[in-house]
Amino acid sequence: MLPLAVALLLAACAPYRLPRHPHSDGSLTNRVVHAYFALTYDPYRPPPAFSQFFLDRDDEVIFVMLLEHPGPAFTVAGTLHRPDGTVDRDFRHEVAPSPPGYRRTYPQTARFPISELRAYPGAWKVRLLIDDERAGVYGFRLDDSASVGKPR
Repeated sequence: MLPLAVALLLAACAPYRLPRHPHSDGSLTNRVVHAYFALTYDPYRPPPAFSQFFLDRDDEVIFVMLLEHPGPAFTVAGTLHRPDGTVDRDFRHEVAPSPPGYRRTYPQTARFPISELRAYPGAWKVRLLIDDERAGVYGFRLDDSASVGKPR
């Protein structure tokens, strides 16, 4: 009886996502303070991090980055890869130099509308470069909430 109750509870909670704190999981450099995916973006507070997005409930996937900006100009570039490894799109940001003597951070986002990703459910990846050097690989899942809740 108890295993059945646990199975039903897990099935009912399956389409529910637990938010995480901003993080830099997947980063290969200390210049990335955090890089993750979110449902919304507020420039004054880091939004919660999510690794799963739903085709039928969400409007967009937002890649949120906060990078160390020690002074000189730099370039941030990323490539979004579909579940089959095909490149879906690229993004690029030229960051101007900061004033001498200042050490600050640089916030940036890349937005991916679900309507443009819908045809490719599964595990997506963003490969990030800073000045043409690998900075990290970050992933998220794109699923249908109805199929996630079904027992397998």
